[in-house]
Amino acid sequence: MISAGDRAALPAVVLTGLFVVLLTVIINPDPSHCVYEVPGAAMVGVAAAYVITALMCTYPNLLRALSVLAAMAMAHFVTALFTGMAYSALPGSTLSGMDGMFYALTDYLPGFMFQAAIGLLAGPVAAATLGGIEDETERVRIGQLRSLRGVESPDDALDRMCEDPAIAGVALCAGHLCWGGGIWRQDPQAACERIRLLARRSEKTSEVFELGDTRLAVDARRGHIVAVAINDPAMDYIGHAAARSVHQFAAKRLMPVRPGYPVDRSEHE
Repeated sequence: MISAGDRAALPAVVLTGLFVVLLTVIINPDPSHCVYEVPGAAMVGVAAAYVITALMCTYPNLLRALSVLAAMAMAHFVTALFTGMAYSALPGSTLSGMDGMFYALTDYLPGFMFQAAIGLLAGPVAAATLGGIEDETERVRIGQLRSLRGVESPDDALDRMCEDPAIAGVALCAGHLCWGGGIWRQDPQAACERIRLLARRSEKTSEVFELGDTRLAVDARRGHIVAVAINDPAMDYIGHAAARSVHQFAAKRLMPVRPGYPVDRSEHE
């Protein structure tokens, strides 16, 4: 994807060159250099600059690029129209309004450069008005998390959550009881010790920690701490959703006797 800075670079360079040429011609004291007919190469070059600018501002939406290109061309011709009207209004001028416009378009290079500058400025403005790449909504299909309905034991619940390919591991810490799934299946006690340490250091009940290439979503509620390890940094939402699901399971299956010492609710049913 092309960044906004890259898309703005070409119009900035082209505008700078146009204004340098314009100022050079205007400041030149030689009267014979004050009027230049617009060469065909200049027209082709400006047209190419318009097309490239429109594409850079709107890529990959070609329909929007055509709209921006039309806006740039209209700005160019409107500028030529007003410039021609100004020429026709000068004392001693024999040009009509339309003749003045054609004169500005084809017979006066500094005026043509000025029109091109206005047209190039209109391109990014039109693209921003219509909406550029930044306004494109990337639709991400969120996969359905594994349901914990009908699951009885915490171990089975965590293993069920780890079936999602984005989840590397899930740990549930409830007082002195610890459960782990995925990467924490073998040693949930050690995992919960580290998770409790992170939870104590955090001032929030829910936070995401960066551990190398892994993102760790830690959520503490009702005396229970749930940690979810995510493989993809762009899928933090999966970690939060999985943590909420495990918390709901823990609220149904674990009955806290006092803070830090829950027992399995099934033992009392």
